Amino acid sequence: FVSEAAPNPFRERCTFTVGAPGTAGAVGVSIYDVRGRLVRVLHAAPVDGTARFAWDGTDRSGRPVASGIYFIRARTGPTVVTRKAIRVR
Repeated sequence: FVSEAAPNPFRERCTFTVGAPGTAGAVGVSIYDVRGRLVRVLHAAPVDGTARFAWDGTDRSGRPVASGIYFIRARTGPTVVTRKAIRVR
């Protein structure tokens, strides 16, 4: 599962929870823009159960992204879940 990003919309950072309580496994968490381009990889490693993540509104180079709609994509095993996050400046 992936919780909704909070706060949403956000200015400086949003947080969300990813995982499957009671299980351990590889988790990939990435941010994409509305055109489907990869903005940033937040996590790509095993997680034991549930983990909390934060995105500070920056790209993979550490630059702030523009205001707009972004998608948090989390993959746990064969399951992929996407949530929307709105960045305002």
